[in-house]
Amino acid sequence: MKTQIKQKRGNYTRDNLITPEKIYATKHLFTKYGHKNIPEILMMRLAGVTLEEIGDHFGRTRERIRQQEMLGCMMLCEMLREGYVAPAPKPEIPKELIEQRIEGIFSKRTVNALFNVSIKTIGGLIRKCEWDLLCIDGIGKKAVEDIKTYLLSVGLKLNKNK
Repeated sequence: MKTQIKQKRGNYTRDNLITPEKIYATKHLFTKYGHKNIPEILMMRLAGVTLEEIGDHFGRTRERIRQQEMLGCMMLCEMLREGYVAPAPKPEIPKELIEQRIEGIFSKRTVNALFNVSIKTIGGLIRKCEWDLLCIDGIGKKAVEDIKTYLLSVGLKLNKNK
């Protein structure tokens, strides 16, 4: 049984569009606009809880829960269409990888240039963006490519800011 939500810009099927991840990513926006129960209602509906059961949980009628579900679906569609989705939580980077020293990983010239600006660990390196590295004396495009290749091999990348 699929619920279709009709909006000006097209039809959206709840089963295809709404996922727990998308609800979680937009939860702060629902709260910001005074709809703090809508994410929980949507999650309960995805889990197969009936409107009556949700109504009993919140002390509201079945019809009011249905209206809030529809409002939540429409708001979520709009948020996703407009790109108002919170970034996914960053994965936890192992502490030993962050604290790993850069000597022996990169060329002596690259290491010396990074040491001159107090970058001694992988953690210090991933805080920098590509432009920051290119501005360091002794670091060129080849060194940046080597750094990016190594970081990619261990599942990391340079900062995207700036």
